[in-house]
Amino acid sequence: MSWPGCDFASAISAAAATPSGDRIFVALAGEPTIAIIDRYEEKVVATLPVGHPVAALRMDPDGRYLLAERDGQDSVAVISVAQARVI
Repeated sequence: MSWPGCDFASAISAAAATPSGDRIFVALAGEPTIAIIDRYEEKVVATLPVGHPVAALRMDPDGRYLLAERDGQDSVAVISVAQARVI
């Protein structure tokens, strides 16, 4: 599967962009990580381990936090966008 400028081994299961659109967070099917794409560099600049495959992503309106719904679980990972880590 690919995103402009990025090739992924697995299918994309969810994606969410920051309000400014400078970064895109991509969850891959069956993988317990989230790839962070820099839209201007058009490449993956980091990956975040979230401990379980992700079913859905949602950005808060201010772009400070990303919620990652864990596939098959009743909990979410709360990710600080500024620090690029699960809090």
